[in-house]
Amino acid sequence: MNKKRLILLILAAVLAVFTMGCQFQEEAPGLEVDDVAIYFGVSSYAMFGADEETLRYLADTYRNLEVEPVSGEMDLTSMLTVNLFHQNQQVGSFSVDQNGNIWKDGGTQCYRAPNGCDYGKIKQIYLNSQPS
Repeated sequence: MNKKRLILLILAAVLAVFTMGCQFQEEAPGLEVDDVAIYFGVSSYAMFGADEETLRYLADTYRNLEVEPVSGEMDLTSMLTVNLFHQNQQVGSFSVDQNGNIWKDGGTQCYRAPNGCDYGKIKQIYLNSQPS
């Protein structure tokens, strides 16, 4: 009976560790963002500013970006660069391309995010900001 209880306890602990490690933490501490700029590839149009919900989404994406190095190359023609600001000072940045390659904080080492980085949603934010 004690052996079954020990195995059950270990399985519960392992499950708890994995589920806690995979949670997306909205509004994680340590990063305040009050402005944003998004650039798309080599386009001359850049998006500046966003509503609170969009700022929160982009800041949360950056905060929760857990990346692993890969040997891929960034597709510069589809790359979206997100610069995050607080009180006119840049506090973080990341770039993502349509293939899921990521650059973080101005670096050029390619990464992938196992938990994902929603390129489509960020591109839609950028496209929706363009004048008609």
